Amino acid sequence: MLGHWFGSFIKFIWFCGIQTIAAQKPCDAVSELGPFVQMGSSFKVYCVFRNVANHNCKKSIHLNKIQIHDSFEHNSTAIFVNINNIMENRTYTCKCACCTDPCGLDLQVGYLPDVPQDVSCSLSRNVGNITCTWTTGRKTYLRTTSTLWVRPQGHSSGAHPVSVPGFDSVTFPAFGVWPHYSVWVNVSNKLGSICSPPLNLTLSDIVKPSPPDTIRVSCASRQCVLHWSYEADIQLHQVKYRQHHGNWTIRPIIKQDSAAGGCTISDLQPYTAYDFQIRNRLSPSQGLWSKWSAVIPDRTDEEAPIRLDVWYIEESFSSGEKSLTVLWKELSESEARGRILGYKLKVEGFSARGVREYNTPSNQTRVRVTCSSCTISVTAFNSKGHSPPALINIPQQRADPPQNVVCQPLSDHSIAISWQTPATTETVKGYLVQWFTAHLRGQDLQWKRVGHNELRTSITDNIQPFECYRGAVFALYEEGSGKQDFIDAHSRESAPTLGPTPITKVTGDSVTVSWSGIPLEHQRGCLKDYIIYLKREEGGESRHGPVKATQRMFSISGLKPGEYSLLMSSRTGAGEGPRGGLAAFLILQNDTKGFIITLAVLLCSFLLLVIYLCLTKAKRFLPKPVPDPANSKWAKECTATKGEMTLELHLNCSALDKEPHTVEIEEIEEKQALTVMEEPGDLSAPEGSSSEMPTALVTCAVNQIKPVCSYIKSLSHESDNSVQTELSTVTDITVDYISSNGLLDMDCEMLGDDVVESDFFPSFQSPFSEPLVSFGGRLTLDSVKMDWNGLFN
Repeated sequence: MLGHWFGSFIKFIWFCGIQTIAAQKPCDAVSELGPFVQMGSSFKVYCVFRNVANHNCKKSIHLNKIQIHDSFEHNSTAIFVNINNIMENRTYTCKCACCTDPCGLDLQVGYLPDVPQDVSCSLSRNVGNITCTWTTGRKTYLRTTSTLWVRPQGHSSGAHPVSVPGFDSVTFPAFGVWPHYSVWVNVSNKLGSICSPPLNLTLSDIVKPSPPDTIRVSCASRQCVLHWSYEADIQLHQVKYRQHHGNWTIRPIIKQDSAAGGCTISDLQPYTAYDFQIRNRLSPSQGLWSKWSAVIPDRTDEEAPIRLDVWYIEESFSSGEKSLTVLWKELSESEARGRILGYKLKVEGFSARGVREYNTPSNQTRVRVTCSSCTISVTAFNSKGHSPPALINIPQQRADPPQNVVCQPLSDHSIAISWQTPATTETVKGYLVQWFTAHLRGQDLQWKRVGHNELRTSITDNIQPFECYRGAVFALYEEGSGKQDFIDAHSRESAPTLGPTPITKVTGDSVTVSWSGIPLEHQRGCLKDYIIYLKREEGGESRHGPVKATQRMFSISGLKPGEYSLLMSSRTGAGEGPRGGLAAFLILQNDTKGFIITLAVLLCSFLLLVIYLCLTKAKRFLPKPVPDPANSKWAKECTATKGEMTLELHLNCSALDKEPHTVEIEEIEEKQALTVMEEPGDLSAPEGSSSEMPTALVTCAVNQIKPVCSYIKSLSHESDNSVQTELSTVTDITVDYISSNGLLDMDCEMLGDDVVESDFFPSFQSPFSEPLVSFGGRLTLDSVKMDWNGLFN
């Protein structure tokens, strides 16, 4: 209302006396509402120019040095602009081509003050001053002043009010003997002023005592006792407390008549920091509450910790032993009930190992143990004792797991997991959800317990965007648990930002592609699979896959000869990423002619090797050069005597173990010849022992048997006497021989009358299997004479 009246007055001044503005100014800028306007007002701003009525001069209005083009002409000397819903301070400038200097107007925008609220006054008992406070409402954006008006009320009604300036509080002394007062607050700025309703006061009602200044606190683990001192006439006390930086709790009013106060606060938490404050009042019907005392901090005493939340990771070995990583969560300050000094883990095995104990420091929350059947207990301890043991029984009985586990992102740092109840009638005690970052394989495992009625929860610990998580939901029973795994959980993901770099290996018409994993910072979530793009030069591109994200190798066969280029990309649930590095390779034309030549060379080499081995083996079994038998002493004596001879010969055969037979050798016709088979080795006998040496006298018919010895030997008589008539008297005989092919080891019983005919040479399979010399059934010394030296030359 006041603003509207003020605007109308300005318009009246403008229309009635605008021509009376001082003549020395070339122009003037005028607002319909004046230089101070209310926030959100709409009005006009005028520019009035002098000495330009008879001149065609260009006039303009500028806002913050920018010309306003939608200005309007009021008359020949004035123009104006419309201002709508003004919300900020502005500066308008008036310019004219015929004027030497411009003129301007600064508009300041704000609010009319609000009515002051919450006016209250108190009398300081010790000082005697009255302090009044109030609130001024919203910010006005203009210079605003507040004034407290005080009028004493007494027998003299002519008391004048006294103003005390202040912003939101003032303090002034009590005025003499007046016990009653009226006070109000006036707030004003350039847009106007406003007053609060008057407040009537009685000094006895506004007396405020001082707060207690001597406070002592003593605490146990669950309660604290406060003691303080105060003035004798104070009857009411009030205590408030809170956990450090928590919310305040105010206790009921305490009435005490003694000069010393006290209060016991129970139901506190062990080893917890608390703040305490106290205030006073004269009586329920007199005075005001004092200010709260200064904050008194203290801490309750320790208690034994609560039970730990324990879980485990299991790994089985072929021996039946189980490797268990036992984990537990650190206790909060309120759960620890003191400073945790360490942890104790006990393994009670159902085998001969007995009980094993592990003590760990307070900063270690996992221990690795092995057992196949045992009970594991874990406790935490502080200065007041141990927590109740948390138990794990190994092995856990397998039971029905939860069904239909579903993971959905909630935010960048949380994932929602839901499931359905197991398909069993057995009572479920609760559920446990575990999760870990996929690439860390359980090293950062977290878990959360859920009530048996809940089938949904959200996980937040260690959850980051663009990470991939795996885990499981366990249904917990009285004895045992059922597990249902989940994979590829994430809070947010996008397409990968990098593709794999492939490595190729060509084999014939196929290529094997291998690659390394994408760096974690480029995966951007859970990788689902890989795509392989293969392009032949002067041909189209083919797509292979998808290949599982766990694979690192893929083969492509049936490729035609030519040059190829290969690229790979990867995909998440959000889409396919860019392709990675290029790998080029060449498939060659099949060379059948070269293959045949290579095979022929290999076969020829093999045949030459076989021939070489056969010749080497045959040479080992052929005899050494044999001396001419016609030149031996035995042959000469045999020719000279033409009679009977007795031949002592050792045979290398098992028949020599028996008593040898003596056979007389008679002179035969020319068609017969004598063949002697000898024992390898030294045939000479020591002197005087010829009668004891086993001998065999053999008469052989050439037409009946062929030689059974591998080679023909020559016997040399090694006696000093040049002439002897009987071979049986010889006591020193040396046999020159070449080692046989083993035929001398045959049983001598095979040398009977029915000996099967055999070839002259041994019967091994070689190029020399056939006889080289034919005797035609007649064996003479001339026939036996041969030369072996040129056989292999």
